[in-house]
Amino acid sequence: MARPKSNNVDYFPCYCKDGKVLYILESRWGNDGYAFFYKLWKRLGDADFHYIDLRPLDNWEYFRAKMGVSDTETHDILDKLSEMGVIDPELWAQKVIWSESFIESVKDVWIKRKQLIPQKPLFLTQKQELLEQNETETTVNENQNPQSKVNKSKVNKSKVNNNPPYSPPKINFENNRFTDIPDALMEKWREVAPGINIGDEIKKAELWLLANPQKRRSRYNSFLSTWMVRAQDHFIKYGGNGNGSGNTRPGYSGSTGTAHAKAGNAQSDGTPWPADREY
Repeated sequence: MARPKSNNVDYFPCYCKDGKVLYILESRWGNDGYAFFYKLWKRLGDADFHYIDLRPLDNWEYFRAKMGVSDTETHDILDKLSEMGVIDPELWAQKVIWSESFIESVKDVWIKRKQLIPQKPLFLTQKQELLEQNETETTVNENQNPQSKVNKSKVNKSKVNNNPPYSPPKINFENNRFTDIPDALMEKWREVAPGINIGDEIKKAELWLLANPQKRRSRYNSFLSTWMVRAQDHFIKYGGNGNGSGNTRPGYSGSTGTAHAKAGNAQSDGTPWPADREY
């Protein structure tokens, strides 16, 4: 039986010389600030794909307890790390912790595993945008009178502006195949769901509709977008191959393999750790 793939590391390089980041943390928050940094690095190393999603309340409470400081101090220290560029400011604004410096310190592990090096998880925020878009599309009752839909649309347009709203090209399902899929929508699926093969998922959706003809509908743009989001969620939970030929996918860097991998040794080859040179 094959050994399960890992998606984190067992440890990270730690050097003797400190830099300005640790100096600032220690001078402002004392030993709590110093310990916070290394506890954060340990949490990132143990986290799936090396990012920490603190949007759910239970995730935040667990993380704060692990850090050993108050809510206010946790926020303040993370804000300072974001200000100094140690963690990504864009993702921290969404309560997600990601550090390019940490990835640099452990990237050799992924290379030795012949797996793709995790990249900035933009799909976390992009997925939410797509879900909100799908929610908007489905607010119109399917059982509503078509004439009423037209009248309601005219009223809404007159309230907003005189310009007709943008209507994306409509995907069709003909002869058990999807047709007229817009390139822009394909590109957005690849951004939102970097862990899956979009072409394969389209074929799976076709097969599902073929086996369930009573489930066929008219809004396939929304249907396929929801399908891709759920497939990405499944990938995050269980792993699998990415887009492209099966070994590569957009949003990740590396030569071969899949990006989701659980144990491994972050060994030093003597090259200075980029993060440590700054800290």
